[in-house]
Amino acid sequence: MNDFRDIFGVLTIVLSALGYIPVIAQTIKGKLKPHPVTWTVSTLTGGAKALILLFNKAGPGAWSPLFSTVCCLVLSIVAFFKYQKTLRITRRDILFLFLAISAVVLWLISRDLAIISVILLVASNIFGFVPTFTKTWKHPRSESLYGWTMSILGAVLGIMATVHLDFVNLFPKSVYTVLNCMMIFIIIFRRRKESN
Repeated sequence: MNDFRDIFGVLTIVLSALGYIPVIAQTIKGKLKPHPVTWTVSTLTGGAKALILLFNKAGPGAWSPLFSTVCCLVLSIVAFFKYQKTLRITRRDILFLFLAISAVVLWLISRDLAIISVILLVASNIFGFVPTFTKTWKHPRSESLYGWTMSILGAVLGIMATVHLDFVNLFPKSVYTVLNCMMIFIIIFRRRKESN
């Protein structure tokens, strides 16, 4: 390990593992019900963002997105097969999935234009979060407060691990952190409302 960024890069993977492994295990056990549309979009956009980070010389800042992409894929597959009969996927969910996939396709076409590519991928990630926001608003115990919190910590360390600090490398992580904070707010607010 050459410098502190390598240490932060390793820590982001450790935090990601600490966040994703319990979520995947609780999903398999039926305690959590992640929305497969969101996790499919996260797999697509996460993989594309990881590639952009690699090409943009983010260094260890790209390690966690690569690891997270694999975890999102696993979670997406588990969620789909575990809940395909009980989870209602709405037309709006399909619309957001279509918009997210369209943004990824536009990224593939325009990937030489890194800033436009990142904006499209972030937009697709936001579209992909909508089904989970909606589901969590209705069922706040269907998501892991711990998992989302670990994701925020990992994103912050991921920013600290990034070698080349610019818009392309920082914007996706910043927006992802905001989306995770929104998820935490929804979970806490709705759980408290449910308890009253």
